[in-house]
Amino acid sequence: MEVTINSITPKFNDTGILELDSMICYVTGGVYPDNTSGYVSLGATENITLTSTKSEVEAAAITKFKSNVAVLFSEKTE
Repeated sequence: MEVTINSITPKFNDTGILELDSMICYVTGGVYPDNTSGYVSLGATENITLTSTKSEVEAAAITKFKSNVAVLFSEKTE
């Protein structure tokens, strides 16, 4: 799977320190016609910060994307 960061939104916390508010990532995987893609939002909930590494961001984005897909398919089968 491939992960592309589309936007990073920083914010100042209560103590005036710059921190990550959100990071929007585009995740794509597979080969046409069996491919899928979508956007995920990462942040503190996924333990992503402004100093996170590329591999940390990729792992978090792929994990969240797979989780979102699994939820969508489980809702369709109920």
